[in-house]
Amino acid sequence: MEEDLVSNWLRRDAIRWRSGVFSGIFAGLISLGLAMLLSAFGGGDFWFPVKLAATPILGPVATDLAFRPGTLVLGFGLHEALSGFLGFLFSQFVRTNAPRPLLALGIVWGLFSWIFVWSLFLQSFAPIHAAGVSSGAAFLVCLVYGLSLGVTGSVDRMLRRRR
Repeated sequence: MEEDLVSNWLRRDAIRWRSGVFSGIFAGLISLGLAMLLSAFGGGDFWFPVKLAATPILGPVATDLAFRPGTLVLGFGLHEALSGFLGFLFSQFVRTNAPRPLLALGIVWGLFSWIFVWSLFLQSFAPIHAAGVSSGAAFLVCLVYGLSLGVTGSVDRMLRRRR
């Protein structure tokens, strides 16, 4: 019997959704940490990736060299909100908890994130485009984000046991 993907994707599962949001936030922390290290090792501002996340609201002033805690809080919040939302979507479309398929689909999700979120959506914000972030660095960060979503299965199993 053939599986009906549409009905699978439209299935409501609040525990799975929570596991996706938690996993997305975790993956966002890991990928943001990597981006900050890449920025620092590349000779840039350690906080640049967090500041860059605030540019859709604050504009180019977000990425100047000044240390503004409000910019960091906003950037971190926006980054983690987007990460949680993408984790939610991942959990809705990827129904397995098996580690290998989760990692494989995480790689695909990382590629999806790099192409559609980084290269198309975020580049439409002039300050982000003008920042000139290396496409290779963005690719690596998105790939690590996708791979980190592999924890979705573990989080899902943990939440179901607590029920």
